[in-house]
Amino acid sequence: MPSRPRSTSIYVNNPTDILPLTVPKWDVAVSSAALKNNSRIFDTIREIVTTFCPDVTITDVDDLEITQLGGGLTNVLYLVKGHEGKGVVNCLVRVNGSEESDILVDRQIENRVSSCLSKMSLAPIYFGRFQNGRVEEFYTGSSPLSPSKMHPGDSQLSSPAECNSYCWRILESMSKMHLLEIPEGVAKTDGEATIWDQTDEWMRLAEEIYGKNG
Repeated sequence: MPSRPRSTSIYVNNPTDILPLTVPKWDVAVSSAALKNNSRIFDTIREIVTTFCPDVTITDVDDLEITQLGGGLTNVLYLVKGHEGKGVVNCLVRVNGSEESDILVDRQIENRVSSCLSKMSLAPIYFGRFQNGRVEEFYTGSSPLSPSKMHPGDSQLSSPAECNSYCWRILESMSKMHLLEIPEGVAKTDGEATIWDQTDEWMRLAEEIYGKNG
């Protein structure tokens, strides 16, 4: 059973200090098997992970298993498996996508929020940030919930105690998150909701880039 990874580095839960390393770009359409031939990517990821997680021991180049994952919307994802004591630990390396994606994602806020939730144990451990991405804990054995697992049936709506779906647990968790006191400077907390302004800005950018009829 994989153990929960630890970190004693100065970078853990620290979105401000950035490790001065950049993971080279990789074509996500190319197979993960071909990735093994790209020593520049492997060597950089290996150095990043061992800096952020110094308790992960490496005595041989094969001690770290690096695999490209799918599912990233704007990021290239790498699963890194290593050893910590007698256990196996996993972490996820997120490499930011193209510069165009930064128009839609504020990387500064994204990292501050991820770090803040990590400190509160409400998100994967935030191991640290490098020039074009970050490293976080990987939840082994977890998968996205299907709509059927999230949505309760009609009979369950009137009796949450009998609910067999994850709906009520999701609602409870979301409620707790909305009650959190977010430290000043983590997000845009000027007292006004920004979701609609942000949505309008995304729509404006989409029309600007792709045209109104695109």
